[in-house]
Amino acid sequence: MKVNLRKLGAIVAGATILASSVAFGGLMFGNTELVNNNGAPTAKVVVGANAAASDGVAAANIAAKIASEAFRTQTLTAQVTGEATCSGGGGAGACTVTDKEVRLEITVPGGATPGTTTVKNLIGDYLNRELNDRDLGLTTYTMGSTDIGDAANPFTNATSSRLHADLDQTQLYRIKGSAFDPMNDFEVIDPEAAAREYTETQDMWLWGNNRWVETSGDIIGDLRLVAYTIKFEGATDDLGIPVCTTPLNTSLYAYCVSGASGANTDDATENHAVRIKFLGEDWVITDMNAPTTGVSSEQVLRAGGSIKLGKEAITDIVNQGEWLEVGGYKFVLADIVADTHEAAIDVVDANGATVSREEIAEGNSKEITVGGTVVTIRVLTTVPGYTFGAKWAKFSVLSQELELSSGQRLDPNKDDNREWRVVLGWKNRGASATETAPDHLRTIIVYTTDTQNLIDDVLEEGDYVPIVQDPTSWRLSYGGLDIDNDDRDTLKFQLERDTNKNNLEVVNGSSNFFCNVTAPYVKLTSSTESAFRLTGRGLA
Repeated sequence: MKVNLRKLGAIVAGATILASSVAFGGLMFGNTELVNNNGAPTAKVVVGANAAASDGVAAANIAAKIASEAFRTQTLTAQVTGEATCSGGGGAGACTVTDKEVRLEITVPGGATPGTTTVKNLIGDYLNRELNDRDLGLTTYTMGSTDIGDAANPFTNATSSRLHADLDQTQLYRIKGSAFDPMNDFEVIDPEAAAREYTETQDMWLWGNNRWVETSGDIIGDLRLVAYTIKFEGATDDLGIPVCTTPLNTSLYAYCVSGASGANTDDATENHAVRIKFLGEDWVITDMNAPTTGVSSEQVLRAGGSIKLGKEAITDIVNQGEWLEVGGYKFVLADIVADTHEAAIDVVDANGATVSREEIAEGNSKEITVGGTVVTIRVLTTVPGYTFGAKWAKFSVLSQELELSSGQRLDPNKDDNREWRVVLGWKNRGASATETAPDHLRTIIVYTTDTQNLIDDVLEEGDYVPIVQDPTSWRLSYGGLDIDNDDRDTLKFQLERDTNKNNLEVVNGSSNFFCNVTAPYVKLTSSTESAFRLTGRGLA
């Protein structure tokens, strides 16, 4: 019989993250587009009704200058594909092929930041913290008493226990954000809280193995868990992002959304359009609900609560009668309702017809369908004023909003991410025996332990796991083993029933010894040297 020795001993796993397309963005000032994706200026130069003729000439010159100097920068990358060839002298030659690999690729489609990282692992080995050792790993990410540092288990609650029952793995392989550009550390800035800053760290975690399967005659990838994690830390602490940027006293950082007398929702992070990175793309925090379960230590994490993330199309401060425009529709601030301070927003189509009027309270969102597309209007601040010109509101139009509720599947009110679940970990600043309410978002975990449902059992060549199903920003794909028949070696099993071997020389490295073998016995031969390794001997 023939089996593939190089398959059985080759390096097998690669985790590579690639961009599948190139995307271009226009020139923006805040949320205002100055130059579009094609390099054409969209900014307008406006002069007043009482402007002099010379002002009009100056405005025309400014517009001409913008048009003449607008440009688009386009960066493209190329990579070699196909098979390499070689020749020797004046005729055909032979190339030695070594280090045969299969490829496990994470692909970033669309306009997300491109990047590549590669992980190699032996066939028959586990994807864990120590690769290329073909065992369960001697070094693990244990459930320790801290969530800080590279050795910390991503699922720990910092009391030597886990945040959620599903997440007890200590055998994990970590793809660090520093190894993959879309997951680089990101500086999160709260623009309405004295430029408060946080650092966001992203990582990918894998658990599974690569092995030969006799029934399919190939090497397969068997993924048991895929997790994407985000951690937030403050400028001087490891607590995370607070629910409220201004506390009631030194420790109550969720008071502003409590509904209690004197609570000020202007202090809520969810109303500050704070941008974070989620799966390589910009999202804003639109809602934060910390769990109510008590935490009496600052360093302990508690699972629970929920947040919402919005894909922001546009956001701005709008005076009464003005609008935000998205996809050919105008979202006009018609009024601020005096009694409730709700923003009355008219949705107006390209023909000037009012499609609907939406009344949305400060700090709330409303999902509507516009032209067959679902969008979300998020009202951040309203000012009712006393005159027509004094009424204004700050609101956003979101092209998509995701709910992340701890212990549930991603976006639980929709049916788009059935195999992906969420765990949120919170900390409590100023925690004590009497102040036990969590108030800082420390970690976001999006994971699946149902990869068999996503990929129909195991990964074969060309299969991929969508890292989340909607939106599918990344794909973890399996490229298979790059090998052909010329790279195979033979292994022969021969059963000897009648032949005895006396003084059989056995070579073990630099040492030789002799033994007698009495039939029946099995004789193994290979077409390659060093195909066998002696790990012990028990000779009769």
